[in-house]
Amino acid sequence: YPATLEVGVRVKKIGSSSMQVEHALFYAGTQECVATARAVVVWFDFKNQRSAKVPDSLRAAITALEVLPLEQ
Repeated sequence: YPATLEVGVRVKKIGSSSMQVEHALFYAGTQECVATARAVVVWFDFKNQRSAKVPDSLRAAITALEVLPLEQ
């Protein structure tokens, strides 16, 4: 602190009801990584209180943005 950071985010893998998401924080304008994080995001059906299939439209949109092929 103080610092200006840039955040990179990517979906590493899409499963049937979840996605593995990776984050990296860099000092702005450099390639110096100062922190990384991973998360699993579960698509959830609140009405039925259970995980649900990742919608095909979302899967297609993410796949179109990512460079690496995604597992299904």
